[in-house]
Amino acid sequence: MFFSWTELYSGMDYKEYTRIQKLMDTNNIPMKAKVNNLRGRMADNARFGGNPLVTNTVGVCSMNEEYRIKVKKNDYEKAKAILRKEVVMWNLD
Repeated sequence: MFFSWTELYSGMDYKEYTRIQKLMDTNNIPMKAKVNNLRGRMADNARFGGNPLVTNTVGVCSMNEEYRIKVKKNDYEKAKAILRKEVVMWNLD
């Protein structure tokens, strides 16, 4: 079965990205998450002497990465409502 997905979040903030992932998981909303290295992983690794096929950058937070989260179209409004509610709570912290 084919499901259409729509983008819920796209940004450079790793902390925000992980918060949204946790919220979707807590509320049982299926999602797809992706991290794009904007500088090119192979170029970075080769420049620093690493083998681009072996070096792993998991867990490294930098402004060189773009984070994206997609949810199913039929869950999009529910996901947005959850985010709106949580943003208010985050701003009170």
